[in-house]
Amino acid sequence: MAKLWAHVLAYPYLVMFSLMVLEGPLAMVTSGMLVATGVMSFLVVLLLAVVADVGADSAYFFAGRFARRSTSDGRVTRLLARGGATAERRARLEASVQRSLVRVMLGAKIFDSAAIPVILTAGGAGVRYLRFLRWNLALTIPKAALLLLVGALIGDRVRPYLTPANGLFFAAAGLTAWLALVGVRRLHARRRPA
Repeated sequence: MAKLWAHVLAYPYLVMFSLMVLEGPLAMVTSGMLVATGVMSFLVVLLLAVVADVGADSAYFFAGRFARRSTSDGRVTRLLARGGATAERRARLEASVQRSLVRVMLGAKIFDSAAIPVILTAGGAGVRYLRFLRWNLALTIPKAALLLLVGALIGDRVRPYLTPANGLFFAAAGLTAWLALVGVRRLHARRRPA
């Protein structure tokens, strides 16, 4: 275990950047804890957090744009309708995103579970990428800084407990919490009426 923790400490920026792409908020808080312990630099981690978040959001945006083009064959349209996204609902949602992109993006950044559907919809709604990118950056920078600061405050308190064995314990606990959160979100999404 100590050897694994040594690899994490040897490449903290690479490891945390990869985790930020997969699960941004939790990885950002964890990175803030590592900043507090002196393992990482705040400005470098902030830059990595913004790049990871905006990069992942851009991938979802273009996936939404691609999905919109793919609806013409009927198979994707039937799949979306089966999930409750009828053509009428999609049209209303896309019009709402076009009108109120800033408000919708702000909500998606605050309530992280809403981010992926909102960003996919923005891409599918034909929002210009530069408009999306401008607002995404404007909202991502303060969000990332806040999460890093929260992590730094926590990290300062837990510094005495950050030994190699405890580090793996914290990582396992964080992964467990993240998996539980994802499970609850999926369960909640399935129970939601169409």
